[in-house]
Amino acid sequence: MAPAGLIVLIACETRREPELLLDGPSEVRVDHLGPVVPAPRVVLGDGEVPEGLIWSFSRPGVASIQHGTLLAEGPGEVEVVAEWEGERVAWDLVVELRTELSFVEAPATVAVGDAVDLHLAATEGGVPVDTTAADWTTSDEAVLLVEGGHLHAIAPGTAYVTASARGASAMIEVTVHP
Repeated sequence: MAPAGLIVLIACETRREPELLLDGPSEVRVDHLGPVVPAPRVVLGDGEVPEGLIWSFSRPGVASIQHGTLLAEGPGEVEVVAEWEGERVAWDLVVELRTELSFVEAPATVAVGDAVDLHLAATEGGVPVDTTAADWTTSDEAVLLVEGGHLHAIAPGTAYVTASARGASAMIEVTVHP
C-alpha cells in the first residue's frame, strides 16, 4: 500500500528560443545621408543574428533597410523596430544633417576697382543644396564691399569675406592691391 499524500514530481525541460536583443546603443545620431555606420545589431541571446527579421519605422522618409543595411534617408527622428517570432526590439535614430559651405574659385587678390562675383558650394548631409539665400559680410568695408555675392574692391588692404547659409559659414581672405 502506498503512503497517502505522496506527490511525485517529474521534471520536464522546456525549450525556450533565445531572446531577441539589441547589441549597441539605444540612440544613434548621424549627420549624413546613406549607410548608418556603426548601427546597433539585432541578435539572439546566443549572439547569432536571426534570419527573417521584420523591420519597421515610426516615421517614413527618415530611414530604411535596403539589402540588410540601415540607410539614413532624410532629417528627423525615427524609432527603428526589429521583430522576430513575436519578440521586438527598438532603438532611436536621429538624423541631423550637417551643412558644409565653401567658396568656389575665390580670388585671393584683386585690384582697386575690381568687381568679382563670388560663388558658393554647399552640401547638407553630403547632398548639394541651394545657397542663393546666403548672407554676406566683410571685415572692413573701407577695403571691400560685398553685396549679394558681388565683391567690390575699394582700397588697398586685406579684409575677410564671410558667407553664411543654412546654419553654416565660410570665410576667405582677400588682399586688395593698388
